Amino acid sequence: MKYSAKPDHDILIVGGGACGLTAALALGQAGFRVALADAGPHEKANKNTPSGRARRNGSKLFDGRSTALLPNSIDFLEKLGIRSDIAKQAAPIHRLEIVAGNTQGNPLSRMRFDAQNTGKRIRHSRTDESLAYNIAHLDLVTALRKKVTKSSNINFFGHHVLTDLVIGRTVVRAIFATGAVITARLIVAADGRQSTVRHHAGIAIDPADQDKAAIVSMIDNTPASGRETCTEFHLRDGPLTLTPLPPVRVSGTLRHRLALVWVHQPQQARQLLETDPENFLAALSAIAGEKIGASARIGPRRLYPICPFVARRLIGPRLVLTGEAAHALPPTGAQGLNLSLSDIQCLTGCLENARNLGAQDVGASHALADYAQRRKNAIQLRYWASRGLDRWASARNPLHIALRAGVTRMIDQADLLKRSFIGLANL
Repeated sequence: MKYSAKPDHDILIVGGGACGLTAALALGQAGFRVALADAGPHEKANKNTPSGRARRNGSKLFDGRSTALLPNSIDFLEKLGIRSDIAKQAAPIHRLEIVAGNTQGNPLSRMRFDAQNTGKRIRHSRTDESLAYNIAHLDLVTALRKKVTKSSNINFFGHHVLTDLVIGRTVVRAIFATGAVITARLIVAADGRQSTVRHHAGIAIDPADQDKAAIVSMIDNTPASGRETCTEFHLRDGPLTLTPLPPVRVSGTLRHRLALVWVHQPQQARQLLETDPENFLAALSAIAGEKIGASARIGPRRLYPICPFVARRLIGPRLVLTGEAAHALPPTGAQGLNLSLSDIQCLTGCLENARNLGAQDVGASHALADYAQRRKNAIQLRYWASRGLDRWASARNPLHIALRAGVTRMIDQADLLKRSFIGLANL
């Protein structure tokens, strides 16, 4: 088979999730010719997409996942011209409450953060500020896809399952299951934890010695009083987090909702997953009764394994790892997608800098080395900080539990410590 020495595109992104879509937007707006290949369909963003149908019928198709977008991520998305589209479908988080419990889950101390006393925050107006936006995963992906389809610099290829990579001296050739071939100067892996690109590149990962699982779901018909507060319970087996989602109007009634992430040991998580909705809500109410209310209803529950890791390398010849192809973090602290968006912002900047300095080849090694150098320490810091916070939140030793309660009370009484604590999440 013969190929042209001139590639079809400057950059090929593999993976059409939130990370890959954002990468396509950022790099396309920077003036690069982008191909975006995803194993799923190229679904036009409209009322008939899964997310659109879910919004119309009260989010019955909500897949359990949501993302709390932190201020730095919102600033980046605003530069891409998509903040307003996301804000319409997101719930602002004005307060964060962390409840440290003992081995039975009884609260020993609380730590509260308000947008006004935590430094960097999202400004809506002169008088309205928040810590984060929380948005359902399907809504975020739909908004990003809608923006991508309007870009003349991006070609989206659906149903493209990568089967092989041929990395040449000047061009990368990606071969797909359909027999299609896409050529580019650079390939960007945004294809998640089981990254096919990373596998073909022979890049190993360093997995954490951790065996936990998260139950995710949506709680419907919750009290209006909790619509702007994210609550995180630090429990023996792992954190339980309740984060507001935008309310929906069903049959003329406005119903408030919370996204649930409940971390457990795998066996306990599977048992809870198989429990009938009434008993599941009873177990949840024993911990967070006042937050979910007496009339709450639980949506479909899904189980996601928690397998943190970092890749040993972020780059290879004409290849870059981003997002969960490069790292996977525990859900504590809402670092996952926010760290991925930082990868994309950094990569875009590095490639633009190289071009501005006269580089003609977007896949040149010096531009990629700049990205790897800038991201390595940031990723390691977030990775170990999130793992440390996860261990801190899951303390079992009575001495550790008492220490955690004391530190929590101390931070709660000092705005300077609060700003420092929140500032770590926004690095």
